[in-house]
Amino acid sequence: MILILADMRFLDPEELERRAREKGDWAEVGQVFTSERTTTLTVRFLGPKPIYNASWSDGKTSGRVSFVLPHPTDTGIAYISSAGGGVWKTTDGGNTWIPLTDNLPVLSGGALAFNPLNYNTIWYGTGEQHYCAVCFPGDGLFKSTDGGYTWVKVAPASVVGYYISRVIISPLDTNVIFVASDRGILKSTDGGVTWNWVFSGDQVNDLVYRQDDPNVLFASTLYSGIYKSTDGGNTWTRISSLPNFGYFRSQIGISQSNPDIIYVGFGRADNYSLLGFYKSTDGGNTWVQLTSTPNYLGSQGFYNHTIVVHPTNPDIVFAGGQYPYGSGYYGIVRSTDGGNTWQDVTNRGALGNVHPDIHHMAYGAGGVLWVACDGGVWKSYDNGNSWVNLNEDLELTQFYTIDAHPTDTLLVLGGTQDNGTPLFFGSLGWREVSGGDGGPVLWRPDDPTYFYTTYIYINPIYRFRWTGSSEVFDRYISPPWSSDRVSWANGPLEGHRSGPIIIAGTHRVWKSTDGGTSWTAISGDLTGGGYLLSASFSYTNPDTIYTGSSDGRFYFTPNGGISWTQRTLPVSGAITDIWVNPFNGSDVFITLRRSSGMRVLRSTDAGTTWMNVTGDLPSGRTVRSLAVDFQAGVLFVGTSDGVYYTTNLSNYTKISGIPNAIVFNLDVNTIYRKLYIATHGRGVWMVDYSTLSAEEGKGRNLSSITEKEVEVFDVLGRRILAENGKLKRGVYFVISGKGVRKVIVR
Repeated sequence: MILILADMRFLDPEELERRAREKGDWAEVGQVFTSERTTTLTVRFLGPKPIYNASWSDGKTSGRVSFVLPHPTDTGIAYISSAGGGVWKTTDGGNTWIPLTDNLPVLSGGALAFNPLNYNTIWYGTGEQHYCAVCFPGDGLFKSTDGGYTWVKVAPASVVGYYISRVIISPLDTNVIFVASDRGILKSTDGGVTWNWVFSGDQVNDLVYRQDDPNVLFASTLYSGIYKSTDGGNTWTRISSLPNFGYFRSQIGISQSNPDIIYVGFGRADNYSLLGFYKSTDGGNTWVQLTSTPNYLGSQGFYNHTIVVHPTNPDIVFAGGQYPYGSGYYGIVRSTDGGNTWQDVTNRGALGNVHPDIHHMAYGAGGVLWVACDGGVWKSYDNGNSWVNLNEDLELTQFYTIDAHPTDTLLVLGGTQDNGTPLFFGSLGWREVSGGDGGPVLWRPDDPTYFYTTYIYINPIYRFRWTGSSEVFDRYISPPWSSDRVSWANGPLEGHRSGPIIIAGTHRVWKSTDGGTSWTAISGDLTGGGYLLSASFSYTNPDTIYTGSSDGRFYFTPNGGISWTQRTLPVSGAITDIWVNPFNGSDVFITLRRSSGMRVLRSTDAGTTWMNVTGDLPSGRTVRSLAVDFQAGVLFVGTSDGVYYTTNLSNYTKISGIPNAIVFNLDVNTIYRKLYIATHGRGVWMVDYSTLSAEEGKGRNLSSITEKEVEVFDVLGRRILAENGKLKRGVYFVISGKGVRKVIVR
């Protein structure tokens, strides 16, 4: 196992707002959703559930959880809101979990709240407010009255906000509801029917009641500090005695047993470390800085920050974030003397480690402390002295990339957010083969006994040799593009079937002819200041290469990079994926990261002219990936709410039975007609599309199979050259213009 420590890219609020406005609202207020899923094609969840041997915790991780809502009186019940997998519920203390929101328009989770008079009534604010490049907007506010099994949309995102950080309900009058979001604070006095602004001008990260007087509230903001209201949230006054410069995100922890005791933490605006940690013992009138507080935020105070106070002892306070790596600490610190001294409680050795990057902590029934982080959910019965891992049954892994073995349908690689690069090997499940944030992955097309994993920014690269039952580490590769502009985790890494030829994309194209050992740049800057998101070879000619950038530049070379020609597209947008017809190197499909209009384009003349093949793909669905089976005549597109397919480049059908998660990457096995779906928050799914046969796609302008070339591959996917026209004994796959057939030589 190789351990690499993580990083997280900050996305400024303006970019988050742009992304949110592009998405818009999907569902109508009053629309009802259930937790049941149906399917038409054969759909299989591959996992992970969970990832084993994860490098940063006690061996089992799932994916990023943004918020945890434990039941106040029942130790078995808790709800979580995940980054890209929606809301989940447990009734047995976290041993098992069930998804509740797979059919909601979006699965980007924000805050949860109980009705304080009826715990079967739950409010769910969507959109993940962590200011990161892989944090996505929601679709407003939802409500369930049956414990999460049925949901109704209460308010649109355009009203309450696209990134909801908190929802709180008054214990005096449950018709009084507050929503804190990227748009400020809204208040409803009629159960969510109408809303009024009570605070605007800054994004609000935290919002709390004073337990003994709900007319008193405190709010923490992104830029402008801590605010207090004494009239039930109608008006707000900034607490001037707290920091008024140099800060970015702030968080609040208030004691339930003694609400006069309040703790607040501030992140620095320049490097997102801890600016200061403060305490009040008189309800927020005066404050003292606790100078001994360690830098529990590390350098990610924009991304992970939370504070919680023990329900009966105000001197016990926890702060969570991302403790500086290399220090021996990982993110949760605890004080038992009111903040005078602190100790790390994340890394507990044999007692179990909590995954770093802490997003939320909350106490539930029985004084149990629940923790939500990038690795999933943990809980502690003894105030952090030991931890229980609750990820055995969660399906929340956020994949960036995926690559399936050319012939083995149950051999899959994928790079994930903060949980390494796991390998799926059939009944053996998933195991981590390299750590940190997983980037692009690759099975070598010419020789899939080799595969590659990467860290973010495609640096470094790890080469492994596959024995048929296990991986053997082969080489650590430090590529020469450390100073280039590179996509966070979705830069291109592609191999060619003709030999150990690999290309990688930064803001230019790099090529290796020795399986990744050495690299040469074969282009200049092919972007407008961004980076490459996609690149693809011609199937028959490794000198023919297409590239697409984050800023909409499309380039083509017919001669291995000696010259590059920019092709003009009919619309602008990040070019997220490229797929080349294996039987015609001039026939190219691309996807554009847009939420409406032209999002899927085709060119049959190497990009000189383009056809819009978006068809009736629903508006509001941002396209991130595609895959084409030219023999079967089926095109798949991965969107912000699942996968759609077409056999005529006009009419799209959504694949049912799969959660409405963001799809980052797709792959197909054209031999067995398998589609692999890498979601950002609900793991990997495999779909058998053999019923969408070649006959269905025949004559519908999807396939252009004209060449008579015949190719032969062995069961490992390696291209075979027959000696004197003869093959040795074994099983082979023969590919021709007529399709794929299995041949047994005896």
